[in-house]
Amino acid sequence: MVGCDFNPRWFWTLANIDAILKLLPELNTPVFHICSGVSGIGEIRLDKSYIKEIRKDRGKDESCNVIGDMNALPFKSGVAGSVICDPPYKYDFTKPELISELVRICKPRGKIVFIAPWIPNHKNITVLNTDLWKVGSNGAYHKIRTMFYKSNGQLGDYV
Repeated sequence: MVGCDFNPRWFWTLANIDAILKLLPELNTPVFHICSGVSGIGEIRLDKSYIKEIRKDRGKDESCNVIGDMNALPFKSGVAGSVICDPPYKYDFTKPELISELVRICKPRGKIVFIAPWIPNHKNITVLNTDLWKVGSNGAYHKIRTMFYKSNGQLGDYV
């Protein structure tokens, strides 16, 4: 593995990937996957560095296709039909920048699928549903998968 502190133990399980794949028909396109790791899900997959990792369970390299900072996304406002985000385990969830950036790039009424040990709060998102995920090779970690929709447009969506 080249380029970052990614740990293969953090891979989504096949059940996690299947759960997201089942959600894809409900998501508007294009789907932007922020903090994508090597999931291979989404037309635009951003991570902080390229992770050269061939997943044995998938048989191919499904690394990110955009390098960038999750707290300052290199995209225009209102370009993503939907957004999937699984932030790093060490992320300081008290900082509002990440969720604000996800909301900013999402089109009005677009969906945001957020996978983390917390449920974020933002004035422009409304919770649709949640469920508990076990992640990691032996299911030792727990995360909450929350789906939101962008309930209020922002000025940047229309300029």
